[in-house]
Amino acid sequence: MNMLKILLAAFFIINQTYAAEPCSGAKGKRHPNGGGFVADTASVSSFAYIAPSASICDHASVHDTANVLDNAQVGGKAELYGNVMVYGDAKVFEQAVLRNYVAVGGKAKVFGHAKILGNAHIFNNASISGQARIDGHSKIYGYAQIFDNARIDNAAHIYGNAKVHGDAEVFEGALVHGSADVLDEASIHGEAEINGSAIVSSKAQIYDEARVCFGNVDATVTEDICTIQSEAQTDTSLAAQNISDRARDVSLIMNEKSMPRDLGLKEESISR
Repeated sequence: MNMLKILLAAFFIINQTYAAEPCSGAKGKRHPNGGGFVADTASVSSFAYIAPSASICDHASVHDTANVLDNAQVGGKAELYGNVMVYGDAKVFEQAVLRNYVAVGGKAKVFGHAKILGNAHIFNNASISGQARIDGHSKIYGYAQIFDNARIDNAAHIYGNAKVHGDAEVFEGALVHGSADVLDEASIHGEAEINGSAIVSSKAQIYDEARVCFGNVDATVTEDICTIQSEAQTDTSLAAQNISDRARDVSLIMNEKSMPRDLGLKEESISR
């Protein structure tokens, strides 16, 4: 029994040690600028900074003066250029490309054939994948997901549990948050805001100071329809309540009408 415990303990230690090895135990060396691990199959510029706990795996390439900090990992065939910064526990892999002054941090993931450009900032638990393209000063955070061929540009903010996918585009400072879902060929721009549980689809155009809070929208909206939607929902709720009240009243009336008849039958039965 003691021998079994010793063997199990040894097995656990070996596994933990292996799991802790960067790049799943791949051969490599420490980068001279920062001391981070670089797999022999990866390529890293001598001007790039790779922090001690960071790792560059597989066939990834880090160019120019890019920084990979903290516990961040870059793998697959991912490419980093310019002054890109990947930090925290972020992961960039598959064939993702980051350029310019992009920052990816927290526990964010960028993968697939996604491209992040300009001064975009991806953080928290955000996920960028597929053929998605993020540019400008856009920010993607929270648990937001951008995938398929979606385009986010200028200073758009996507956050919360929002999703942007299909061929949809969000730009010019527009906001998408809450549990909103923007898909198909929908376009959100200007000072527009999509939030709540709203679903914007088809070829919908939401712009200017438009706001959509819930429901399905597949047409052009240029004004705040949240109030209208709220009033409509209130009217629907009131109508449903009225129907419920009337049904209850009818039920009570029917019960009242049936009571004398039941009593009469019982009295007649008793008299017999």
